[in-house]
Amino acid sequence: MWKDVNDYEGLYQVSSDGTVKNKFGVITNGWEQNKYGYRKVRLYKDGKAKDFYLHRLVALAFIENPDSKPIINHIDSNPRNNKASNLEWVTQKENMQHASKNNRLNTHGVEVLNTETKKTFKSIKEAADSIGMKQNTLVYKLLGKRRNETPFVLIK
Repeated sequence: MWKDVNDYEGLYQVSSDGTVKNKFGVITNGWEQNKYGYRKVRLYKDGKAKDFYLHRLVALAFIENPDSKPIINHIDSNPRNNKASNLEWVTQKENMQHASKNNRLNTHGVEVLNTETKKTFKSIKEAADSIGMKQNTLVYKLLGKRRNETPFVLIK
């Protein structure tokens, strides 16, 4: 099933299977944005390019969001599976709970740098403990929109 991409009507359509096609019928599933497997596609309009996460385009087109939840969760925890049947709208808390429940929240073996002190920590837990913060709070800030509220950055 295909639907027009919002604001790109007549130029691009997104499918419930997680692909995008242009007005010429050329189909793509984009490129892998990072080591976590999330895919992006580049759409053009009026001579300007804009990148979108593929799962967001699919969810906006096919998944109802009556509670206006801001995050799209991959139900099977596979960010490469962008089928509409594998996506759901969630809150940040629900997304973190899903990741934790499915052992996708890797807080050990991820190096963290305190940009103020230049000290490196071997895990998010160790970094959080160093400032008396809960591990989940630091994860939320590192992965969410509140990166500027912490002196820590992920380095590995």
